[in-house]
Amino acid sequence: MKRPKNRVKEAINFFLSKIGLHLISIKKYQRLCRRMLLHEQIICDSKRSQKNTSKADQESSFFAFYRYGILERKEKDGFNYLWMTHDEAGIFSCLTTAMWTVLQIRGEGQICHSIDNSFSMSSFKKNRQENTWSKLFTPRSKVEIEAIMDSKPCSTLRFDHHGNYSEIVAKHLGIDWAKSYIKAYMTPSKNVQKIADFFIRKYEISERTTIAVCYRGTDKHKEVAPSPLSEYYAKVDEILKSEPNCQILIQTDQKQVRDEFKKKYTNMCLFIEELPVTARKIAIHKQHIKGLGKDKFAKHLYSMCIAISASKYVITHTGNVGFFLALHTLLFKNTLIQLR
Repeated sequence: MKRPKNRVKEAINFFLSKIGLHLISIKKYQRLCRRMLLHEQIICDSKRSQKNTSKADQESSFFAFYRYGILERKEKDGFNYLWMTHDEAGIFSCLTTAMWTVLQIRGEGQICHSIDNSFSMSSFKKNRQENTWSKLFTPRSKVEIEAIMDSKPCSTLRFDHHGNYSEIVAKHLGIDWAKSYIKAYMTPSKNVQKIADFFIRKYEISERTTIAVCYRGTDKHKEVAPSPLSEYYAKVDEILKSEPNCQILIQTDQKQVRDEFKKKYTNMCLFIEELPVTARKIAIHKQHIKGLGKDKFAKHLYSMCIAISASKYVITHTGNVGFFLALHTLLFKNTLIQLR
């Protein structure tokens, strides 16, 4: 079934004629076109799957549209299926927008029962439109989800992903709801947990007193101004005064930063060798990664988040990676230091 591109473009052009083309940029125009076409494709795919079932098994679906996703609600059993639509971004950016959408759905009195990333995280999949959510996270039944997500967050509004993470977890989400969210939607799959456990053992993250430092480099400066390395050093040195036998685990995508940490802290400093770095200013997921496929890269990234959250001290940047690292650190009840 072909997507009705002309009809969608006509609708967009009519909309633009009302608000004035000068009010939005070409990038926003292209994003709007893509989103509307994606909405059409999801609805068409849903209808096509209905045709492949018997009439007795067919059921009506209702669609609710959000900025970063589409909620498909099955009339027969009330099953709420979230299609993620945020794409061409980092994996943790996609995870943040998924949480925002789930919050919005919860604010409307509904519970999301399943998340599908067929139209999201394409930079982290070999097959761009494959649903790989269950490869990263443990799937739950409708009954399990409803039991876990029975509680409500402190606020269902979208939080500032560049805000104070301790306050967001404690006062916006609520620690209990945040814990329930991770359990319901982001419990690592067996394969991801296995990789995380391997990282923890290999780098003695729990066995030794570890100071984990997360620095996001490459193109992140376009989104938020990074804290200078001197601020990271100051936080590490402050901890070392009271606990001089700590090991320092530097996790970064920027080779120059990793080299500087190794140079300053020498044998005290280590890094996760299984994760790639770059000397360029282009995000790693937009580059060719030698010896590490896209699917495996996605698993390694979430495994890294779980593993280094087990450190006694976690010093993190402000950004989507930093948010989920902070969230897991707080759930582990370890010490979080956020640089903004």
